[in-house]
Amino acid sequence: MAKKIELWEGYEVEFNEDLADDFDFVTDLATAEKNSDLAELISMYFALIGGDKVYKKVREHIIKETGHFSSKALAEILSKVSDAFPKVGNRALKRTWQNLK
Repeated sequence: MAKKIELWEGYEVEFNEDLADDFDFVTDLATAEKNSDLAELISMYFALIGGDKVYKKVREHIIKETGHFSSKALAEILSKVSDAFPKVGNRALKRTWQNLK
């Protein structure tokens, strides 16, 4: 059964748990985060929930709600994607490494 997350009331997407657990994907995601590559991070997050099709719907929704493509509103939606990551394995290790800094 695929994991679903609700991005806003009435709009759910499937979260690709296999991709979120893929070592290469997680490594690339960490690299993009470390390099502050915002465009790559956004692209990778949307890859987890349906790609360009979902991106377009999110963009339309945000513009409809705020009158512009709000970075704050996008961050709120992307935080829901981030929260859907497995809480074990690579993500847990990453959190542990960050705590050691």
